[in-house]
Amino acid sequence: MKDATAHPHLGRQEPPPLERRRVAPQPPLYPSPDYAIYPKYFPVGSPPPSSYPKAPPQPPPDPGPDDTFYPGEDGTLWPHSFDERDALVKLVNSIREHFWALKRDALVSFDNFVYYRPRDTRARIAPDVFVVLDHGYKSFYEAGVFKTWKEGKNLDLVLEALTSGWETLATHVKKEAYRQMGVSEYFLFQPDAARPGPDKENPNKRLQGFRLKGTAYREIEPKRSGSIASEVLGTSLRPVGIDVRLANQPRPFPYRSFQREVELRRAAEELALQERLARQAAEARAREAETRAQSEALARETDRKKIEWLEQQLRLRDRPRGGENSR
Repeated sequence: MKDATAHPHLGRQEPPPLERRRVAPQPPLYPSPDYAIYPKYFPVGSPPPSSYPKAPPQPPPDPGPDDTFYPGEDGTLWPHSFDERDALVKLVNSIREHFWALKRDALVSFDNFVYYRPRDTRARIAPDVFVVLDHGYKSFYEAGVFKTWKEGKNLDLVLEALTSGWETLATHVKKEAYRQMGVSEYFLFQPDAARPGPDKENPNKRLQGFRLKGTAYREIEPKRSGSIASEVLGTSLRPVGIDVRLANQPRPFPYRSFQREVELRRAAEELALQERLARQAAEARAREAETRAQSEALARETDRKKIEWLEQQLRLRDRPRGGENSR
């Protein structure tokens, strides 16, 4: 009897139906819904976790020497189109230029792992864009990842761009993780005008912002222009085409790499150091001149007193003695 599943031309069996051709199950990526091993983005076919490992509202204390390896990447790609990536990179650069003009230190980066529990490589999250105020670049640049207990603070602002199929991750799962971490402001942006925005009640609104009030996020009321004020940035964010721009910048700044940013900051620090050393040298010369002037004045005063004493001795020597007057 001819096999009903045999291929009519190749003489071999046809592949089984789709439901029987599924890949053998792999080891669970997420041991439990409440404790997720978080790669930057979930592999195809694996459901996202219901939550991340619990994040403390304040950075935990530094445990001291730590031999744990904290990877800076997991081999997965950023699930954004090239245009969306360019838009996020331009936003990062615009925020850097904004703080540069204010002469205020701020760490601004994108798609980097943020670890929030020591010795636990699963307690991590990768924001699309994040800002940490009053923070330098050196330690973060050397480590390649942001460790809250090493840096001494959590993130101040996060922006996530929605991607088709990943809306729940950004609007619920990551939002809850940022709330637990105490992130002051959280923004959601829909770069594709053809897709609904983050606000289900107003799907045409492409930018939505939240501010942490106590332990809960409250939506930031947008302005009539559609821009949303950010207390962290000190200005407003507004959607323009596929970009998110700062209200005080008419156009995005050209791309400047993170390495270039570090080089410029180091150059500025070197210039500031040279100016400080030159100022200290000038002050030292001024003190030396003042000390020399005081020494010269003291020497002149000493010579004057010595001359007066010699004159007094001469007068005493030339004064007639009492015996000679009696003769």
